[in-house]
Amino acid sequence: METERPDRQSVLPYLQAVAWSFLGIRRGARARDDMSRLRPLPLVLTGLVLAAAFVGLLLAVAHFAAAGASA
Repeated sequence: METERPDRQSVLPYLQAVAWSFLGIRRGARARDDMSRLRPLPLVLTGLVLAAAFVGLLLAVAHFAAAGASA
């Protein structure tokens, strides 16, 4: 029996899997299901993009906080 894989255009399962793993709350059967149906390369790339976006958000918040403190 062949496992069902998401479409190439479907980004949502990758975003959900990475977001849950960032929070550290996805365990058990759902995590195993993600690992069996999601391809590794897009999963890693999604993680890198979301991590870079998070760092950018932190830098922007720090920039605006520092600019407001010096005014």
